[in-house]
Amino acid sequence: PIFPLPLFWSLFDQLGSSWTFQAARTDSQILGVHILPDQMQVISPMLSLILIPLFDNILYPALDKIRILENPLRRMVCGGCIAGFAFLAAGYVELNLQGVYLTSQHTRLPKLTFINALPCTVSVVNDISYLDEMESGDILTYPNVTQGKYKNKKLISTCID
Repeated sequence: PIFPLPLFWSLFDQLGSSWTFQAARTDSQILGVHILPDQMQVISPMLSLILIPLFDNILYPALDKIRILENPLRRMVCGGCIAGFAFLAAGYVELNLQGVYLTSQHTRLPKLTFINALPCTVSVVNDISYLDEMESGDILTYPNVTQGKYKNKKLISTCID
């Protein structure tokens, strides 16, 4: 009975960010108007403002005359089913867009990153030789780290205690 409410609202909140993310990767022309991805967040409240008066003044009285969806509970169930189909449609679009998302092989390789937050120079050395030097605020990244390659690194600072 009350279980679907938190589930609905969590999906509803997620749907807004999904629309923005999906809109950035799709053709955003609707009836010849180019809609920016951030403007997708406005569409749902705007449709609510437009559709509520239309439903209250036109659709619901017409459905009452033909004895369909006469009480609010039936209308809520019907709306919940339509919302469920909307979530499924968003999931279907997301599955089709996953082939469009760029995944770089470089991002999947392990990296070793040092950030010098000290107000002085820091040297990165291993047991055999000097490797690199970082000034204050520098970031040093070793890409493609393999197991054991950077096992004996030491950081030596020029800061005076």
